[in-house]
Amino acid sequence: MEWLTEFRRAAGDVAAGRPLVATIATVDTACSPRARSVVVRHIGVDGSIWFASDARSAKNAQLAADNDAEIVVWLPEAREQFRFFGTVDRLGPAMGGKRLKIWQQMSDASRALFFWPAPGTPRTQDDAAFPTTVDAATAPPVTFEVLFLEPAQVEHLRLLTHPHQRRRWRSDTGWEREELNP
Repeated sequence: MEWLTEFRRAAGDVAAGRPLVATIATVDTACSPRARSVVVRHIGVDGSIWFASDARSAKNAQLAADNDAEIVVWLPEAREQFRFFGTVDRLGPAMGGKRLKIWQQMSDASRALFFWPAPGTPRTQDDAAFPTTVDAATAPPVTFEVLFLEPAQVEHLRLLTHPHQRRRWRSDTGWEREELNP
């Protein structure tokens, strides 16, 4: 897929072990948009975007109600943006292999977050309820989920060219490239 080749080229930071931060947009129960940053943990051979999330978070509840989402990746050094629209699925506790691999690849500090009190709830605990590290040998809690977006549409905006270059690919057209006005 042409778009996947372009994305992998532009997102070379992932291969270099640097975090790739993306924004995911969902819709809450009042049909209001919600966006937050996530760390991309894996890019699948099919172009799926994988990230870890706490099952107790609002994001996970929103995706359980409506699994359509959009992920935007801005690559400042390359001056390129990729937008992925599709459906989000999850790997919960019963899904061992890939879920466990992502858990083990995370930093000790990132794993610790999943042992904190539920995100977004009123804070009533002292600092002791918030561990700073959890090693890779510790089993992930049931609240640790891996989510992945399977793209149905991808847009790519390159700002280094004049005029800017904007392209779109859609699965329903066999990933045929369509040139768009920027």
